[in-house]
Amino acid sequence: MKVEASPILADAMKEYYDNYELERLCSRFDVEIDYEEMYPDHLKLARKLIDEIEDARHRRLLEDLLPELLKRCLERISNTTWENNVYHEHMLPQLRVLQILIGHR
Repeated sequence: MKVEASPILADAMKEYYDNYELERLCSRFDVEIDYEEMYPDHLKLARKLIDEIEDARHRRLLEDLLPELLKRCLERISNTTWENNVYHEHMLPQLRVLQILIGHR
């Protein structure tokens, strides 16, 4: 998978999931999160999920996570002012590409 997939996934997880919610999601799939001080290391988690996608736990987590990220991105686009939509509008096509890449690996 392309190298740029990890930073995109990390940014999306950071933007659309709070830390506790991400921790609960990962624990459901028995995926460990590394921490940077007291915060989840989103980039390290994203790299692990993508680089080790053959691991059934990682694949299931990604299959659950990506549609939810898309949904939350769309909700933000429809519920925020146009000035704040720029980030979400740019994230939307990137999330769709990630979903395709993950699905076809």
